[in-house]
Amino acid sequence: MSDENIQGKVNVPKSTRDLMCGFHSAVSTSPLRIASERLGDLPDWTLQPNPSWLRIVGGRAQFAAVPGENVIEASSAGLASVWLVSRAALTLWNTYDKAVDRHFGVGDEVASASATANVDFGPELSKTDFSQTIEYARALMENDRCWAEGIAEPNPCAALDEFDGRVGNLFLGAVAWIVLHEIGHKVHRDTNLVGAQTRTLEEVEADRFATAHIFDSTSVPATHRTFRFMSVVVAIVWLGLMDTVLKLLPPEAQTHPPAYERLWSMLETTSALDEPDSDKHTYAGVLIKAVFNPEDPGAACTPQGLLGEAFELLVSGFRSSSMTPHQDSG
Repeated sequence: MSDENIQGKVNVPKSTRDLMCGFHSAVSTSPLRIASERLGDLPDWTLQPNPSWLRIVGGRAQFAAVPGENVIEASSAGLASVWLVSRAALTLWNTYDKAVDRHFGVGDEVASASATANVDFGPELSKTDFSQTIEYARALMENDRCWAEGIAEPNPCAALDEFDGRVGNLFLGAVAWIVLHEIGHKVHRDTNLVGAQTRTLEEVEADRFATAHIFDSTSVPATHRTFRFMSVVVAIVWLGLMDTVLKLLPPEAQTHPPAYERLWSMLETTSALDEPDSDKHTYAGVLIKAVFNPEDPGAACTPQGLLGEAFELLVSGFRSSSMTPHQDSG
């Protein structure tokens, strides 16, 4: 063996904890920053400097409110999988925007968001790492594992005008809703000592708490509201992936509503259903379709609109995989 081989660089596998630790502080303050105008509506224990209420744990992707303690647990795999879905979302939206520009011409005025929904961007998307990123996120939901070779690594120090910085910002927005959901359990004093039906209702109330905290303000600029909407969409897509992974849970463990119900509830809460041609609906729809119908992400939309079709896709996709309701984590 030559000296060059002996002294060659050894690639040591990196763990999800190693790569996500740079985000830990920002994750703990994300519920405060996603809706800073509503700090007074959060429990005092979430406002502590250097908070100890966020506990990073090992194991598969999950987030949980710890019974009897003012503590929210987040696994490193959970944080990493939300980051991966956030990166995949931005990759897709950038690809979609370029396809729209190519189809209509850069700077041309597009009549409506529904018109752009028919643009076929599948060939361009297949040239990106979108599918690999989503599949690795799904793998982390089964069990934690070393960072996959060829998958882009998180960069918590990236500036907001850089792609990695925008990914980090979207990730923090998505994880804020997930953590607020868990805080909602603590606010409502939920426990695990109740039946499955009651626990399901508790999950619905925790979702409402998180969504209301983020959106129930009339003073939020439209651009901020759009960012918040897309962040929650990413979180719910993450939940949808979790649904597909945990479909073999025993019936007594099936206490969460399916992701498509949680999506519809969010749309109703935010009055988004009153905006059928909204650009944010288009972006949400193409993301859902690309994740759950990867063979044809750019298919034409139905008269219901792209988001309506995406919603139906979630429902039919879960049914075709023999998934019964109430099977996710979050």
